[in-house]
Amino acid sequence: APPPPPPQGVFLDNKLAASVTIGWEAVDTSESGVPITEYAVQMQALGDGGAEPALFQEHLVEASDTQCTVPCLVMGKPYRLRVRAVNEAGPGEWSDPMVYTPQAGTP
Repeated sequence: APPPPPPQGVFLDNKLAASVTIGWEAVDTSESGVPITEYAVQMQALGDGGAEPALFQEHLVEASDTQCTVPCLVMGKPYRLRVRAVNEAGPGEWSDPMVYTPQAGTP
């Protein structure tokens, strides 16, 4: 079986000073018939001037969930967030990345 396609409809919600929630549409498995086993959410702190990202976290989410809150963000630093689905064949392609920079004054 092929790995799953990348999640679509990715969005950011609950944009707070130290955390953000990333959400996505459940991957349609009706064509492949292969169920999603989990989703992986990746967060990278982007370096200054487009340098290679230093910090990098991955969160695994149950297949029934379509959102994940990413904690421990630092204000004023940009973060790149993306998600991919995983099935028995392995992980699929990453979604299009979303960039979030927590700002001072965000509740």
